[in-house]
Amino acid sequence: MVIWFYRIIFIVAVPAAIYYAFSFTHKQAAFVFVIAALFVILEIVLRKIFAKNGKKSAFVLDASALSDGRIFSIAKTNLLTAVFIIPKFVIDDLKLISNSSDPVKRNRAKRGLDIAAKLQSTDSITTKGFYKDYKTTFDTNEKMLRTAKALKATLITANFNLTKSAASNKIPVLNINDLSESFTKLYLPGETITIFLVKEGAQEGQAVGYLDDGTMVVAEDGKKYVGKRVALALSSVIQTSTGRMIFGRVETETTERQAPHQPAANNNNNKKPFKYFRHHNKDRRDRK
Repeated sequence: MVIWFYRIIFIVAVPAAIYYAFSFTHKQAAFVFVIAALFVILEIVLRKIFAKNGKKSAFVLDASALSDGRIFSIAKTNLLTAVFIIPKFVIDDLKLISNSSDPVKRNRAKRGLDIAAKLQSTDSITTKGFYKDYKTTFDTNEKMLRTAKALKATLITANFNLTKSAASNKIPVLNINDLSESFTKLYLPGETITIFLVKEGAQEGQAVGYLDDGTMVVAEDGKKYVGKRVALALSSVIQTSTGRMIFGRVETETTERQAPHQPAANNNNNKKPFKYFRHHNKDRRDRK
């Protein structure tokens, strides 16, 4: 409202001041009035153009994206330069599931809350809250679709059904599994990789290790190397419905004997309780 006040003052005051200062005729004063009005219109148009070009894209995260955990690594790379919006109803759902009797669901929900907290506490990542809830539906997927549509944002999820629903409703959607698959390193027979063998395989003489992305690697003759890191010559790569499996034979044992890095155990006693976004004043303005 303030900027419109100054615009009106400019349109009215400038022609009036020129009219009295230079004794312009009415036609000349009208011409100055038109020029002032055109300047204001040009200012409004340019403001909208620059605001549109400078506006960041928005991504709405659902519970499956947060529980998956990979979204934090993606966000840290600045590959997706956008505002990450986490609806409050998603956090509420995760809090509810975190008290589930099912240990798998409980751990996934807790990881989702941890990822949400890490996203909001990382300075290089821009996060924002969304407080609106939809009382007319209890379906979280439907709430996510409505939120993405209302905010004109891209939906980020690891839920296959939600991905299909968003696509059918012409809502931009990015499935984390598809994104990760596009960046998966390709391995070809004949190549050599270094792998830590963690356990014996299903067949006699086999040992199993895992790549960083979770791909299972089977060493055909690696049983005696369990607990060691070896150079493995790849013999075949098989694509299954659940992912890839890589097979190979041990060439040499490497000097590195220690187990691969494992994330430190969570210390719940030292961990601060989850808070729904730290920029409370900013979010209050967004809520209005």
